[in-house]
Amino acid sequence: MRYEEVKMGDLKTADQIAVCGNISDLNPLLAPLTMLAGDKYFHHGIFDRENLAVYDFYGDSKKNARPQRRDFTEFFYGHEILFRVVYEDGEQCLPADEVMKRAKDAVENQSSWPCYDLVKNNCESFATFVKTGKLYSEQAITAVNEVCKKVASYLVAAGGSLAAIGFIVLRFK
Repeated sequence: MRYEEVKMGDLKTADQIAVCGNISDLNPLLAPLTMLAGDKYFHHGIFDRENLAVYDFYGDSKKNARPQRRDFTEFFYGHEILFRVVYEDGEQCLPADEVMKRAKDAVENQSSWPCYDLVKNNCESFATFVKTGKLYSEQAITAVNEVCKKVASYLVAAGGSLAAIGFIVLRFK
């Protein structure tokens, strides 16, 4: 999957879209991790062209985040660049009508959707699940892997090669 910069007029119903955000906006405690994982992330949603709306995983706090349907202007507010998530060859996407049905069902049955989790259940995993049927967040997985690699390299550089090997072995068990 990749991100393609688009204008709103280029979007179709059921497109997975994203805007860029700051990791520190997620939780101020994550600010130190930005040096390890980067300081940007993408906030994802599913576009509904007919209603100029976006289905996303959102709330007044991460604790209260649930599948929501919001006006596109609210989703895009404060951002300058809009992205469409493009799935590459071999990455299966559901038909547009199924994507929209899944998005509407998630909003109508919010209580059945798991609570927010930075790695396992976030805006990207929600949009990816609605679009593809697979529940995962590529950017969360990539960030966790990058942090693990850098921690391991710091341990090795600090002379803790045995500790680093143990860390890596335990991580991949």
